[in-house]
Amino acid sequence: MFDNGKYGAAWGFSLTCQAGASQDEIDTTLDAKQVNGRWLWVDGGSVFEEDQHFHIFFLAGKNWTGTGTTYDQTTGDESTRQRYFQFCLVETHWPQMLCGREGVSLYDDVELNRILAVLKTIEFVDPPAANPDSTSGH
Repeated sequence: MFDNGKYGAAWGFSLTCQAGASQDEIDTTLDAKQVNGRWLWVDGGSVFEEDQHFHIFFLAGKNWTGTGTTYDQTTGDESTRQRYFQFCLVETHWPQMLCGREGVSLYDDVELNRILAVLKTIEFVDPPAANPDSTSGH
């Protein structure tokens, strides 16, 4: 959860982290995979419908590259429909992956832009090596 006085109330988004990532795991997180130059749903392999406004974009940070996707919900009450945003960031020289999925406003990109701004600040770091001479229990 982030508390940014600039935007008022606290807000947040989910992240998952794992060591290593196969392309299949990334595709599943993104809900999409590229086959013969076309982006398809992972489940079933069908193309995204035009009114879903599927969009893929590439992200980059200090020591990672990533992929993000968005697509619009097309069923249910129009007043509560969302745009879905999925992303995976992969550390450049190590098999760490940070991914997330979030529903954002369909009609206003402020929330999506806030998440992207936070993602751009991410830097993967290696944990400190354990010191065998340390007697501290902390």
